[in-house]
Amino acid sequence: MSTASDEVLERAIRLGWSSFKGSWPLLLVAVLFVSAAGIPARVIGQIAQMVSAVMRATGSSPEAAVAVGMVGFVIAQIIGFVVQWLMTAGASVAALRAQRGHANDFKSLFAGFKRFRAVVAVGFVLLVAAFVAWLPVSVCLFDVIKSQLILSEGFTPPDLSQINIPVTLVAALFSIVLNFWITARFGQAMIRAADPDEPPISGIEALRYSFALTRGNTLTAIGMLILTSTVTVLSVLLCCIGVLLAGRPLALALQAGFYRALRRAPDPVLAPSVQWQGAVPPQTPI
Repeated sequence: MSTASDEVLERAIRLGWSSFKGSWPLLLVAVLFVSAAGIPARVIGQIAQMVSAVMRATGSSPEAAVAVGMVGFVIAQIIGFVVQWLMTAGASVAALRAQRGHANDFKSLFAGFKRFRAVVAVGFVLLVAAFVAWLPVSVCLFDVIKSQLILSEGFTPPDLSQINIPVTLVAALFSIVLNFWITARFGQAMIRAADPDEPPISGIEALRYSFALTRGNTLTAIGMLILTSTVTVLSVLLCCIGVLLAGRPLALALQAGFYRALRRAPDPVLAPSVQWQGAVPPQTPI
């Protein structure tokens, strides 16, 4: 990496570590906030399964019961993705604003909901991009996936003889590298789309902003991804609860620090200070 990239990474780590120490309670709540994002989808999925089971028990056609279960599953997945995007954006904004001097700004956790359309647009585009990136592997494993989708009594082990191992490995490597590149170049779009201290922009504009922001720092962004992943994985060694108490809060702080380091510009003015222009400030009579 170049000297400029080294400076970006060094500043990101310094900012992240500083805010981790100074705003740990907020970061912990942000992690818990994101962890709760899957609850609505699970509840909806369970309700759909219960309705499907009741339909079977009351004599409804099996096709209708299966259709209700599938529709409920699809709705649950859509809601799960949307809620995850909104709450992740809010957690990232909370970590970012903590570094801007708002150490206890818990309201920032809902920043993603305030800019719903832009955040959801970014999440949808990145989801589609990730799906396309994994298509080569899916094509190589098509026969195996198709055999597993066929309903049968009990579990049927997949026939691995159908897989062309060398081609599949190459496809998997290509997909992994492509996913890293997509995340590295467009990973800053979500936080920009939800940032309440910046002018509102559309999801596409936020993606363009991230692409421009990371120009010349792709390897640095990949290095930050590896660093945050390593921090999270190593925190498992702290009696597993370390992921919640240390790993994920620190990763969140590092990601916010990386966003600020990439900008190479002063943070937006949050609230202009009002100064008395006279020689002596006005006094309140007692």
